[in-house]
Amino acid sequence: MGVCKKPMNRGGNVGERLAFYDYTAKKILSIKQYELKVREEIQKIKRLTRANAKKNGWIVRAHQSGVLYLNDPVDRLKGIASQRAKKLVK
Repeated sequence: MGVCKKPMNRGGNVGERLAFYDYTAKKILSIKQYELKVREEIQKIKRLTRANAKKNGWIVRAHQSGVLYLNDPVDRLKGIASQRAKKLVK
């Protein structure tokens, strides 16, 4: 059982008992093991190709179609020729 300190509306704090957490079928790792697992996952993600990253949900396109965003490249502006866009980038 855990306990937390919770602020009250009228000022001060009150101790509140937390709901029991069931650790059955859970594996508890040491900090060293946890950090190793994090590094392994990062390496797994870095090895993904762009197509696999999209397929696995790591790359999500949040742009709405037809909307221009502040950080979009200049060549996304309508009516600008490719040569002029290249000059604007410089």
